[in-house]
Amino acid sequence: MSERLAGVERELKRAGVPLQVVECGLNYAAGLEHGLRFDPTAEKSKKAAKPQKPLQPIGFIAANDWLAVGLHTGLQSQSTALRRRVTLLSFDGLELTRRPELAIASLAVPIKRWRRTVEELQRLQRAGAVGRALRYSLKWSASPIISVLTTPGQENFR
Repeated sequence: MSERLAGVERELKRAGVPLQVVECGLNYAAGLEHGLRFDPTAEKSKKAAKPQKPLQPIGFIAANDWLAVGLHTGLQSQSTALRRRVTLLSFDGLELTRRPELAIASLAVPIKRWRRTVEELQRLQRAGAVGRALRYSLKWSASPIISVLTTPGQENFR
């Protein structure tokens, strides 16, 4: 988990996005509890009154998929306006998070896609192999994910 956190910290710092780490269990129940208790105004009320800024997007990066699903479920008790500001990301890429209605983006490295690409390249190296154009990306980057977290007006919950 420490490698995941280090990578997230590095990318968010590079993008100028603040990070608040919340330690909790790595399971559905912990995500559910945090989603139910989430209050985006709690941190602001501790600071001196300042002119109101437009509502900023909120990104949650869950350490695993079960935590992300619990968080999603808990956030359903929040207002629609708040849910529209939220983007959820997780690391594992399990099948349960691929449902479109959950709107959980995955930071999982696409190992299966890479494996198929390598197999195809090996096949093409064999004598008599018929070639074709390959356009597979062999580089993984968090940059599109960071832009999702920093782009105002993202509406992932509908």
